[in-house]
Amino acid sequence: MTDFASHLRGLRRSESTVRDYTGDVERYSAWHQARHGSPAAVTTINRVDVNEWLREQSEADVAPATMNRRLASLKAWVRWGQETDQIDERHDPLARVHGFKTQNVGPRWLQRTDQGRLARTAELRMHQHGEWTRSQRLADAAMVALMRYSGLRAGEVVGLRIGDLNISQDGKRGTVVVRHGKGDKRREVPLHSKECIPQLQAWLEARPASESDQLFVGKRGPLSYAGLYRRLRGLTAMADVDCTPHQLRHTAAKELLNAGAQLSEVAAILGHERLETTLRYISPDASDLARAMERMS
Repeated sequence: MTDFASHLRGLRRSESTVRDYTGDVERYSAWHQARHGSPAAVTTINRVDVNEWLREQSEADVAPATMNRRLASLKAWVRWGQETDQIDERHDPLARVHGFKTQNVGPRWLQRTDQGRLARTAELRMHQHGEWTRSQRLADAAMVALMRYSGLRAGEVVGLRIGDLNISQDGKRGTVVVRHGKGDKRREVPLHSKECIPQLQAWLEARPASESDQLFVGKRGPLSYAGLYRRLRGLTAMADVDCTPHQLRHTAAKELLNAGAQLSEVAAILGHERLETTLRYISPDASDLARAMERMS
């Protein structure tokens, strides 16, 4: 998988995409090992095996969107095989393997009740004793606010440097510079004055001395991607809220649109290249559909 992962990074795929794609190929290989007694190889991948693998997942109620991503991972693996001359470029063994149709429902975002529960839990942790220090709790609150109110990706948050924050002296205005967003593109995102800037200022005041200029650091140095997930998982477990970093990003987009922001404005904040990507947030979620049904007379 190392060479395939390097290939994906060469295409400027995000680290989360690299993990997803290599993980999906490893998952398929494990299935192939159990089925045929040998791990899968890019030179022997074929339509029959992949269709059978996907069929078993469908019967196990794996979500269509997840199966589509796994198929995309295998197709990317095949393209790598073609580019490295392991597969004849004139032959695509998965050309006739198609994805699954999904209902046009928007990405998952946090409902207002869950947003409030998460915010209250972060606030209550400030006054509790436990394994986390006060500075770590302030870091967690700042990270959650940054993802919820600025729509930054987890990898973008981890990659921030102290100098990427620009906050006015009166604390009423600020921006954060994302130097290496998806596709290695730079963008500047305004900071929410009431919910984001105070959290970041509190963290900066409590941030322990470090040789690193990375914005978020912990006991063992700069915070890693896995560390961010682990810290958020601990906080969401306390709040009894099912939430991932990307759901906080989705929540920012949904709330921006609900507040009357233009699609082009939301796209610029999130770093979307195409408005079609941002249009997903106009699609209703399950609660939107339920409320629509309840409004019937």
